[in-house]
Amino acid sequence: MDNNNFDGGSDNGYQSPNYDQQAAVPDRKGMAVASLVLGIISVVLFCLWYLSLPCAVVGLILGIMSLKSSGRGMAIAGLVISIVTLVITVLLFVLAAIGISILNDAASGINWSDFDF
Repeated sequence: MDNNNFDGGSDNGYQSPNYDQQAAVPDRKGMAVASLVLGIISVVLFCLWYLSLPCAVVGLILGIMSLKSSGRGMAIAGLVISIVTLVITVLLFVLAAIGISILNDAASGINWSDFDF
C-alpha cells in the first residue's frame, strides 16, 4: 500500500509544520538581568562617578527595553536602582558645586598677607 496522500505529502505519523503561526518573540530576560546587575554595580560604585554613571545609564536603557519580558520584576528593579543611582550622582555633583562655591567665597575674603609663610 502506498503511503502518499493526495496532497503530495506522505502519511508517516508526523505533523507537517504549520506556517500560519507568527514568529516567536524573543524573550528579553537576559536584558532584565543585565539591567539589575548594572544597577547594583552603579549603586556600589556611586562614589566613582566615572564608572557609576555609565553603568546606571546602560542599566536604565536595558531596563526600559526589557519591560515586556518574562523577567519584568528584575527589569523594574534594575530601573529603580539605576534611577536612584542617577539621582544620587546628580545630588553629589550639585552638592560638590555648592561646596566649591562656598569655599571659593570664603577663600576670597581672606587677606593672605596676614599669614606668615
